[in-house]
Amino acid sequence: MALVIDQITAQVITDAEPAAGAASASAEIDLGDNALVQSIIVYTAVGADGWAAAPAGNKKLTVSILPRQATSGGNYANEPAMSISHTVDTDGAYLFADVFNPGALPRYFVITVLNDTNQNMATDALDVWIEYVKVTS
Repeated sequence: MALVIDQITAQVITDAEPAAGAASASAEIDLGDNALVQSIIVYTAVGADGWAAAPAGNKKLTVSILPRQATSGGNYANEPAMSISHTVDTDGAYLFADVFNPGALPRYFVITVLNDTNQNMATDALDVWIEYVKVTS
């Protein structure tokens, strides 16, 4: 049985604009059967005019991985498996690269980005990509 190694890159959120206090979520991501994921990097990009005005309040943009609950018929957990918050204090471009621990990565999950500021994001301001290496047999 041969091992197959794949480098996966996918855009999972495109041109989102979460309101103040709201999150944007990806579609479900399935890592596949009998797969080992060595690492996952989540890239979060905010355009140059990302908000209506300079963010205030909590001034956080939080990137999370939420696993699908096995007993809930396809719903996602309220508590993220992994989460990283970033301070956003100007109305400008941001690019964050977050490396998540693969040891706890579930097979099925969604990625969410919470706009935890008091400002709505501008139209088409948010994009998210993932990158990982997958080994299958």
